[in-house]
Amino acid sequence: DCFVAINSNAFKKCTALTQVSIPAGFTTIGDYAFQDCQALSSLTFRGNAGTDAIIGIGAFERCYIIGTVSIPEGVKTLDNCAFKHAGVTHLSLPTTLTTINGGSTFMLSGATDKITTEYRLQSVTGLEKTQITTIVDSMFRGQSKWTPEIIILPNTVQTISNDYAFADVG
Repeated sequence: DCFVAINSNAFKKCTALTQVSIPAGFTTIGDYAFQDCQALSSLTFRGNAGTDAIIGIGAFERCYIIGTVSIPEGVKTLDNCAFKHAGVTHLSLPTTLTTINGGSTFMLSGATDKITTEYRLQSVTGLEKTQITTIVDSMFRGQSKWTPEIIILPNTVQTISNDYAFADVG
C-alpha cells in the first residue's frame, strides 16, 4: 500500500458524497478533509491505521448523518472538532488513542437543529481502554441521547475540563 494521507480540505463541501472507505495504513486525515460533506452517511475504516495516525481539525465536522464510527487501532490523535456536529450514533475508540487536542471533539451544540434525534450519540465503547490524559472542553457536550448509567474513564486521565466536557449528556 502506498496510501498514506488525505490532505487538508481534500473533500471539503462535497455535498453529494455519501460513502467514504479509508484504506488500512493511513497516517493522516487532514484538517477539514471532509468538513461539510452533509450527505456522508457511511464512514468505514478498512483495517488498522498506520503508526501514530492522526485525524485532523474538523476532519468530519458537520457531516450530520455519519452514523456508526469505529476509529481504528493505530490512531493516536484526534484534533479539535474532529467529529463536531457529525451525527455519530455509535462510537468505538481505539486503545492506541493517547491525545485529544483542543475541544468539541464529539460535540453537538448550536447546530443540533440540523441533526435529528436518530443521529445523536447512543453509545461509546473503548473509552476506558484508551490512553488519553485529558477529557477536553465540550468533548461530548450536547449528546443528550447518550444515557450511560456509568462512564468509565481510563486510568491515564489526569484532567477533566470544567468547560462542559460532558454537559447535557443524558
